[in-house]
Amino acid sequence: MKPFKQTHLLLLACLTSAPIAAEPVDWDSGYAHAQELSRAGNHQAGLEAWNRLLAQYPDQPDALLGRGLVLLWLQEPASAAADFSQVVASHPGYREAWLFLGDARQRMHQEEAALAAWRRAQQLNPADPAAAGRIASLEARRIPSDKIATITPASPRMRLGVQAAHTWFDKTRDDWSEQHVTLTRQFEETTGIATARRTRRFGVTDYSVGAALWGQLRNWALHSDLLWTPSPDIAPRWDGTLEATRSLSGGWELGGGMRHLHYPDNRIDMIQTHAGHSGTDWYARATLGRSSGSIAGSGYLNLLYRQYLPAGRFLEATGGFAREEVQTRPGTFDGRINRTLGLRLHTPVMAHTALSTGLEYSREERGPEGLRLHAEYLVRW
Repeated sequence: MKPFKQTHLLLLACLTSAPIAAEPVDWDSGYAHAQELSRAGNHQAGLEAWNRLLAQYPDQPDALLGRGLVLLWLQEPASAAADFSQVVASHPGYREAWLFLGDARQRMHQEEAALAAWRRAQQLNPADPAAAGRIASLEARRIPSDKIATITPASPRMRLGVQAAHTWFDKTRDDWSEQHVTLTRQFEETTGIATARRTRRFGVTDYSVGAALWGQLRNWALHSDLLWTPSPDIAPRWDGTLEATRSLSGGWELGGGMRHLHYPDNRIDMIQTHAGHSGTDWYARATLGRSSGSIAGSGYLNLLYRQYLPAGRFLEATGGFAREEVQTRPGTFDGRINRTLGLRLHTPVMAHTALSTGLEYSREERGPEGLRLHAEYLVRW
């Protein structure tokens, strides 16, 4: 080794938090050393180790993959994408490289490129939920999970959904029922939904129509929703929502919004904030909100956890705790503690159809216990 290079390596060893080993003699020891530094979280030292290894073994796919992962940790997604792209160009069957290339593209706000890379990784191993989870998680952030469900990773542009729900209460309250029909059109950066709904509670029936719009602006997801009931007996005449969510590094998201319910003889305004996090095959979200209306000081906490499973399926668990204004009969509201627990399973049926079924248990303070069963069938083309 030349004296100048020895001095250079010695200076690098003094400046890093962990000592850097001497220049690798062979592939095995150099690879193990770079892996050890990277896994220990010494990313800058790991980057230097990968650079030295690639100087000896240029274009080696495992070394390029390792360096790309370190670059992702160092918040350099463009450089990481260059390494992953080099791997898939020479080794198109390297599934992990496609997977992490999608991660890098997503951090660069290139969502279509990220989806294309993840779909390629899924094609190489359909049984692995990692790619399916990333695809569904990105689409779930485009359209919130309580409004729409992913059917297939290919994501056709049109979707028709038919949903029915029925809630059984104990003897103190009659059953409730709801039916929804939704038509969705997905564009490159926006998604629009038209809704028709029938609601029956307390022996009376309301009919509503509405529209929703989701848009993507760099690392922001924007959502607006408006539902109108022409002749309301139990539903609000107007139900409007505005919400914004910002994607952060490391799979985190943070956002907030407001909702207004305009009843003929009551107004309820809700302000909420939420935080979410996406893993390789899961998504979690917490929502904290406060409402004001005829009863002051209402607040609520809602939790959601979704686990992505093979073959495009996912299982979702929800929980809620609220002091809220509960409609006890038409035109009458009462402040009560309300608790809910729910479970939902989403299963693709055929290439472009899916069935989503769920069960939710609720219990009101000074009120009945309820059990809600809901099912939705979706078709995409």
